[in-house]
Amino acid sequence: MPVSDWTPDVARVGSIIRARTKDVYGNEIGTFTPDTRPTDTEANQQIAQALQDVAAVVGANLPSAVWPEATSVAAVGAAC
Repeated sequence: MPVSDWTPDVARVGSIIRARTKDVYGNEIGTFTPDTRPTDTEANQQIAQALQDVAAVVGANLPSAVWPEATSVAAVGAAC
């Protein structure tokens, strides 16, 4: 699916749900890493699902003018 132009990264999702970006010591990292729960790999799985959800409604080939909004919607979906 050609959605890479509007795929949020784990830092973007982490900025929405910072409380879930804690390391094993309870420090808030602000992004997902291998040491957070969920991990960066698990967060990327949620991002992939959110991209599919958005693309199912509006399509995957979006004009560049709406990429920022699509990125935001996908990031919120992944954070949920």
